[in-house]
Amino acid sequence: MAKWKRDLILSVTLIVASVVLFIYAGTFKTNVINIPAAMPDVYMRIWLGLLGVLSVMLLIRTLRNKPEEVVAPMWGKLQIFTVVCLFLYVFLLKTLGFRLCTTLFLMATTTVYCLADMDERPKGKKLVICLAKYLALSLIVMAASDVLFRNVLKCNLPVLSLF
Repeated sequence: MAKWKRDLILSVTLIVASVVLFIYAGTFKTNVINIPAAMPDVYMRIWLGLLGVLSVMLLIRTLRNKPEEVVAPMWGKLQIFTVVCLFLYVFLLKTLGFRLCTTLFLMATTTVYCLADMDERPKGKKLVICLAKYLALSLIVMAASDVLFRNVLKCNLPVLSLF
């Protein structure tokens, strides 16, 4: 794939993602904080704005220079899987809650990345043991994150609300 095609796809994808997530960040509301700079969406919007600006700069550079050198493809199965998982995580967070959504996200990504890296995938009892280890790791990381956000940073995290 030519470098300019890859950079064009990347820049357009990042511009679309930053615009969609910038708009979605406006839905994060709190009744506790009255200081505008401390609102939950402010820093997310700053980072997404910077991502959008950098993506536009990449798009301009790509369209102006059109480098023809051949580069390796940027989007493989693992990269697409990660992006899909991140979008699902962001959009399901309010419904499933922080604890369940984070555990599922960590479990899925850890399992897929670890199994993809193995030459010979475990089967049977070894697979169950691997999955149990990944689940335990996911639960520990989620619990540590939960304690950090709720107790130390005093954040209100979403809880399970299916109904």
